[in-house]
Amino acid sequence: MTWDTMRRGTSREALQGVKLEARAVEDLGTYYSWKRSDFLRNVYIPDRTTGIKYDLFHPDSRSVIWVTHLGERQRVTNKHVQRMLGELLFLKNVDPKSRSIVLIYQMENFASYAEDFFALFWDSALFVDNSGIVRNLTEFDRNGRRALHSMRDLRSSRETARSILAREVEESRRRQNYWANSSKNYERTTHAPTTKQLVVRKLKDGSWKNGSAPLDEAIRLSYQKAPRYIKEKINREKWEYFESPTHTITWLHFNPLEALVSIKLEGIGHRWLGSKDIEVRSFLADLHVRHPVEEEVVLPNLHIQAKTLATPEGGVKNAKNDVRRMAARAFLVRWGIKGDQIVKTGIETVALLDGYWTGPRQDPQQNIRFLVTIGGIHMVFFPDELDELKSYVRRRLESRNRDGESILLHFVDDKAS
Repeated sequence: MTWDTMRRGTSREALQGVKLEARAVEDLGTYYSWKRSDFLRNVYIPDRTTGIKYDLFHPDSRSVIWVTHLGERQRVTNKHVQRMLGELLFLKNVDPKSRSIVLIYQMENFASYAEDFFALFWDSALFVDNSGIVRNLTEFDRNGRRALHSMRDLRSSRETARSILAREVEESRRRQNYWANSSKNYERTTHAPTTKQLVVRKLKDGSWKNGSAPLDEAIRLSYQKAPRYIKEKINREKWEYFESPTHTITWLHFNPLEALVSIKLEGIGHRWLGSKDIEVRSFLADLHVRHPVEEEVVLPNLHIQAKTLATPEGGVKNAKNDVRRMAARAFLVRWGIKGDQIVKTGIETVALLDGYWTGPRQDPQQNIRFLVTIGGIHMVFFPDELDELKSYVRRRLESRNRDGESILLHFVDDKAS
């Protein structure tokens, strides 16, 4: 265990991470018979300025290791593993010869379907149950378990997933050249004050109820679609639920930023559900792996990911996590399987970013670059560019219709309203 690891902080989450990594050093050393397991350490790849910090690194085997525990609520687990997939996409892009290992510790209420997710993409996925037994999910025959029912299914699905991953890495390298030639178009990284801050002001002074501004209309629309607990908080003026960072669940069910997009796209066929996201189809479904992928606004072959980071103080860390998840979701819907062929779905993803998306001081464009090069995000917009977003959507739909490309609403839940 390194001093760098010990410096992470004294919060409950940080201390839990330190203990988990200490246990991982012992378990990995025993499982792989690594004689120098004491050399396992945190590492930035490719470097501290532009890279990602991975949990552990074994220099002799060139192994990059994620250490995690699963047992949270399903939605939290989904976001957690999508962030890790975004980190894997980055690793394979900058160091394709490295060996990726994920070490998973079981907790209560374990979401077992996540086993299959890790087994598809990582070089090795090790699962440690409550009795301390280590199983390699990429080799173990899990006959009768959920999703990948046999060793044969696992091998076939794993080969397909890793072929898709390899193709994605090739495309990502081409996007690096695109970024080098057009990064001047992505110099902007911040939109402030955030939509959330403006919404709170309007909620407090009541101007949203009869106001004619687009944001007033968006708040009214969000209120209309919000669950009862949100309406009660607004009616009783419980503003702390909208201002405190510990009440983030509120904004999952009440999102005027997404409502602004829906209003702007009125007359253009799109789906936005308001208090919940739309589940869309990914190639994981073709591999019989249950892993819900959800987007905020869905149009024919075009997804809009609308995200807000509320404060600059916590923005750098939150932005890093969010862009990795956003990149993973774009990757999962960009590819599909038709018969025995790997195909491109034709689905584009654009990002609407609100708030503070600036990277570290040494590399302020890091997060935007990650979205474009690793995530394959086609365009990045900010809330004061909704007219530009609408024009872009119109051009893309008209271009597809003119060129005779297939137009498919790529979502799962047809019954959602």
